[in-house]
Amino acid sequence: MSPERVDFSPKTLLEIVTRAARVKRRDAAANSHAIANSFVSSLESAGAQILDVGRGNANYFLAEIAGLPIALSIFASQEQWWEKPSQGFRNLVKEKKCKWGVLLFDLKDKKALWIDGEFFDRHVLKGREKINFPDVAQAERAGYAIRVLTIEELVNLLSKPIPRLGVPRLIRKSRKS
Repeated sequence: MSPERVDFSPKTLLEIVTRAARVKRRDAAANSHAIANSFVSSLESAGAQILDVGRGNANYFLAEIAGLPIALSIFASQEQWWEKPSQGFRNLVKEKKCKWGVLLFDLKDKKALWIDGEFFDRHVLKGREKINFPDVAQAERAGYAIRVLTIEELVNLLSKPIPRLGVPRLIRKSRKS
């Protein structure tokens, strides 16, 4: 009795890897969507009014907090990298002409960080497609990313005008002899 021959051609292995990667991405995306939907419910219970929810599986929405409209894009990651906000989200912000920002859930370190949109584009994303943990850690050190522990903290933060974030830096003057 001869053993069965198994086809380990590159095409077959590539298909297996591709299929596994697709399942992993789908699971990560489903997890991110579930967190975003759960967050929307929690935000409503904290007193925010949800005005518009992104279409399909979008992780963004428009809320009214303390009478101010704000668009939020929510990203959750177990691998400590996040993609830039979608074009649908950017269109919503442009259409509503409102304050916006991103809420990054770092599932690995169990923390959430709020980054105001203006600071996110200018100081964190800087024209890239994705950001990773070192980018976010640097933004947190510089004061652009604010760690929030509760929904109430986030609502309180968003109900106030945007603070001028960033750590002031002192520049030493050289002594003239």
